[in-house]
Amino acid sequence: MENLLSMDLTNPRTILISLLVPLFIFLFVLDQLVTLRRRKHNLPPGPPKLPFIGNMNHLISPAPHRALRDLASKYGPLMHLKLGFISTIIVSSAEVAMDIMKTHDLIFANRPKLVAPKILGYNYTDIAFGPYGAYWRQLRKICILELLSAKRVNSFRFVREEETARLVRTIASTSPEPVTLVENLFASNLDIVTRITFGKKLDEQHRFREAMKEGTALASGFQVGDFFPSLAFIDVISGMKKRLEKTFFELDSILSKAVQEHIDRRKVEKPEHEDLVDVLLQIKDNGGLEVPLTVDNIKSVILVCDSSTSSLFIT
Repeated sequence: MENLLSMDLTNPRTILISLLVPLFIFLFVLDQLVTLRRRKHNLPPGPPKLPFIGNMNHLISPAPHRALRDLASKYGPLMHLKLGFISTIIVSSAEVAMDIMKTHDLIFANRPKLVAPKILGYNYTDIAFGPYGAYWRQLRKICILELLSAKRVNSFRFVREEETARLVRTIASTSPEPVTLVENLFASNLDIVTRITFGKKLDEQHRFREAMKEGTALASGFQVGDFFPSLAFIDVISGMKKRLEKTFFELDSILSKAVQEHIDRRKVEKPEHEDLVDVLLQIKDNGGLEVPLTVDNIKSVILVCDSSTSSLFIT
C-alpha cells in the first residue's frame, strides 16, 4: 500500500499503467464470460486454452501450418481454436471441406471483417472479402464469364509468353552471378498481370510494385483488431493503421490515374485489343446490372487480381 501511495501520478508511464491494468482485467473477465457462454454450444474438440490469448501460443512457430497439422492429428479434422477473442473452426480433411465449401456453402459464404481488407479493399467491395449478396454474386459472375473465361485467358497468351521469355533472358544475362529468384518471379508475374489488366506496364510500375509488396506484407501481418476487436485502438496507437492507409492512398492514386487514362481513351476511340479495365468499364457503362458498378468497384477488382499474384512471392 505504501508503494502504491508513493507512485508518481504525474509520470506518463505510471498513468498509462494505471489505465491499462483495469482495462486488461475487465477484458479478461469479459473473455471468461464469453467462454462460459460458448461452452453451451456443441463446439468441436480442441486444445486447452490460455486466458486472454486462447490458443495463439500453438501457432507461434516458423511453420504454423505444420502446427495445425499436428493439432489436427490429435483433435480430428474438425477442430476448435480460440485465437485471441475470436472463436475459430479449423478444417483439415477433404470430406469436411466438401461439406463446408459445397453442401453448406451459403452458411459459410461470408469472410471475416478484418482490418487490412477493410482499408485496402475499398471497404470490403472486392470479391475476396466482400459480403455474400447481390453485389458479390454479380462480381463473381463478371469474373467467371468476362475476365476469366477460356477465350479471354487465351487472348492474353502472347503477354505471358513475352514476359516469360524476358524473365529467362534476365536470368541468363546475370550468369554466373547469383540470382534472387523470388524477386525476379515477383516482378515478372506482376508485369504479366499489369499488362493483362491495363494493356501495358504502368508508367509508375516500380512504385506500384513496391506499394503492392508493402500492402501484401501488411495484409498478411498481425493486426491486433483482428483477434482482439475491443483492442483495435492499439493498431491506431502503434501506427499500423496509418501504414495501411498510407499504402492504400499510394495504390489508389496509381490505379485512379490508370483507370482515368482508359476512360479518356475510350471517349476518343475503341481500343483495338481490350484489356481487363476496358472490359470492366464497358460493363459499367452498358448498365443493366442489379448493382451498378463504380470506379472504386473496378479498382477493388483490379487490386485483388494483382495482390493474388503478389501474395505468392511475399514471405
